[in-house]
Amino acid sequence: MLKRCAGALAKAAVMAAASMLLSGCAAVLVGGLIYDHTRSREERKQFTEDFRKQNLEREKAGLAKLDWCSEVYKYSRSWAMEQLGCAERIRKYEAGDTGALSV
Repeated sequence: MLKRCAGALAKAAVMAAASMLLSGCAAVLVGGLIYDHTRSREERKQFTEDFRKQNLEREKAGLAKLDWCSEVYKYSRSWAMEQLGCAERIRKYEAGDTGALSV
């Protein structure tokens, strides 16, 4: 009887430890994902601001503006695919149409 109780107690201890460990890991994982998303959002915001500033400077200097889809594609293909009007151009570029983007 004592062995049975000790075995059950050991199983309960292992389950409790596993539960605490896994719940801690899940919290860290979720926190990491939130941090990564926030960092990505901030980096994208900075990229957009830099792009606008650069285009303003180019315009003042009499140079042609940079193409949004091409620049975003160079920065992040996945983000570029989310941009309005860029996905089709990217597909064409990747299929061999070098004029679809200015990369």
